[in-house]
Amino acid sequence: MFTRSLSKAYIDKIVFHQQKNTPGMKILKWIKEQVYYQQINWELLLFLILFLNVKLWVKVLSVIITCILNRKTLFTVKFWQNKMLLFYMSIILIGILNILFQADSLTFNYLAAAAVGILFWLLAAFASYQCFRIIEKSEPATVHATLNLFFLLNVLVSFAMFGKIIIETGAINPYTYQGLYQKYFITTGDYIRGISFDTSTTNAILNAFAVVYFINRKKALFTLLCMAALLLTGSNLTNMLLTGVLGFVFIFQSGRDQKSLIGICVACLIIFMVKISPQNNKYVQGSFKRILRKDSIMPPAPHADIIAKADSLLSTDERKQKFAKLYLDSMASLSLKKSLVVSGNKVEAIETTPVLPAPPAEKPSLPKDNIHSIPFQRKREETPLQKELIAYVKKDKKEDSIISSNKDGNRIPGKVLALQQTYHFFQRHPLKLLTGNGMGNFSSKLAFRTTGLNIAGGYPLKYVYINREFRENHLAIFLYYFSKDAQLHSIINMPNSVYDQLLSEYGIAGLLVFFIFYIGYYARKRKLLTYGIPVLLVMLGAFLVEYWFEQLSVLVVFELLLLLNIKENKRGLHGE
Repeated sequence: MFTRSLSKAYIDKIVFHQQKNTPGMKILKWIKEQVYYQQINWELLLFLILFLNVKLWVKVLSVIITCILNRKTLFTVKFWQNKMLLFYMSIILIGILNILFQADSLTFNYLAAAAVGILFWLLAAFASYQCFRIIEKSEPATVHATLNLFFLLNVLVSFAMFGKIIIETGAINPYTYQGLYQKYFITTGDYIRGISFDTSTTNAILNAFAVVYFINRKKALFTLLCMAALLLTGSNLTNMLLTGVLGFVFIFQSGRDQKSLIGICVACLIIFMVKISPQNNKYVQGSFKRILRKDSIMPPAPHADIIAKADSLLSTDERKQKFAKLYLDSMASLSLKKSLVVSGNKVEAIETTPVLPAPPAEKPSLPKDNIHSIPFQRKREETPLQKELIAYVKKDKKEDSIISSNKDGNRIPGKVLALQQTYHFFQRHPLKLLTGNGMGNFSSKLAFRTTGLNIAGGYPLKYVYINREFRENHLAIFLYYFSKDAQLHSIINMPNSVYDQLLSEYGIAGLLVFFIFYIGYYARKRKLLTYGIPVLLVMLGAFLVEYWFEQLSVLVVFELLLLLNIKENKRGLHGE
């Protein structure tokens, strides 16, 4: 009570001295209202902030805190009422069955890896139950206010990270800044990780949820703030995914005000790609050209020789360069002719005085160092992770297991190659099509983590486990790209995908329980979904780019949004 009163008094003081109706004042007034009317569920906010944190121990801590705070009421909501738990329990069951199928060839290291995998699924299941429990016990208005504050905090942290980059570089637009050996430049968005401090892709997906959520609720300021945070991440795949979903909303779910908001969001995206981060725009265009089998992309036409250009077409610096070049060429020509005469060789009629253009009006001066020139470009030094990956490749080449999976690496993305590998795996092992190759044995964050290469988090070296099929397929793809130049380190070249994980490690059974018990749950409630439908579309696309169930991050917000949408519309349907 004291904290809330103090917060309200402090905000009142700010608002009293700043009466202008600026966006900042609107946000402060909104926070004041939420604090005053006690509309924030602080337990939910704390759980979201901690559980989404990139550190696994922080996620576990959030579960422990939740259990302590709710030690008497944790299971007052019957957990079996959450039908989505059928999916989580079924996946764990399939994983255990696969372990039993391999009983003859089990090793202690694999059992340790499988135990970690089961822990991931149990944490995901607990988060799902926590979302369901809070939705059942809380008023929709309270959850809405909490989500609003959470998204706002994520935006503010993202802006703070961007501000830190501006201070470090001294450039208003670090997306075109090539100093610091291109530490930022096209990869600036990778440093905008948001409140979870996870990957920028995680931040981008969270903001994509927020954009469609606030558009539906006609909150223009929050929509634009989240769109700005999304653009700062520079996530091209998320931008394209959100653009498609906004197109759906524009056609099927929007009124006049919402259509205007969508138009502004798309305009912001275009401005960002064309003006603020043109390198991202070129990267996207180049990627599409390679994918569409433009095997030999013509190099850009060389700049016309500066000597051949008329002076009127040259800048001041270029005219200086032309004068210097002509002068040096003429002096070199004259020196050559003199040496020929001295040596007795016959020389045709020559001009003994070189004809030079009129010197520039300004006195030539030595150019200053240009941070955009080659000496200041990105250092192509190997990162510690690259060195570790390269050392692993060299060591494992003796077994001839790490192969060049991508013979046409400049065209086919690694993610597409991964799906091809899964297809070929089941061609070779059709009997594994039903339940897959087993947990951590082909395509998962667990498989990458247990390599001990610090690819997806730390793992004890004495318990390292690498399945042969994983090593020769998805790990080979990762090593192919990420042991090379940083320009290839793109999410489009990562084999990560929920669909691939479920099919390859849990088989057709895994995909069926996913679509029946998880996606099917929301499909059956589709008449109760408004903003839930575009949020679901965003998530269905996002499942292509990461192992989200093991990531233990964006799915918490996704499930919370859809469960909230179902509850509030169910109440309206029954007139409660």
